[in-house]
Amino acid sequence: MIITTDNQQRVIDAFFLIAKETPDIKKISLQMIASRIGIRRESIHKYCFRTPDEILERAHYLIDKKIEESFNRFIDKHHQDFALFLSQEILPLLYEKKIGYKFCTIQVSILDGMNF
Repeated sequence: MIITTDNQQRVIDAFFLIAKETPDIKKISLQMIASRIGIRRESIHKYCFRTPDEILERAHYLIDKKIEESFNRFIDKHHQDFALFLSQEILPLLYEKKIGYKFCTIQVSILDGMNF
């Protein structure tokens, strides 16, 4: 299990706020993130993430973890309607941090081809 500290979450949130303003996320640097939250770049590098790509990896992990936990609960219940499950549990998770989801690729292949 990967634990995300409050400082790491602040860095992730700052990354996505900057990403919302920056057309090319490849141009986002640790310095830009550090300036946004008022700390030194070296602090991010030493205590949180070494690169912006590591920030994205952690964001993917956090997103995927919540979705996986929800699907596991759904599988255990067996009796819940799948469309209801998607609308009440999965969609809220996807929109919870909608700023970041614009830049994260989430693949839910089981939804391909389904009509609701």
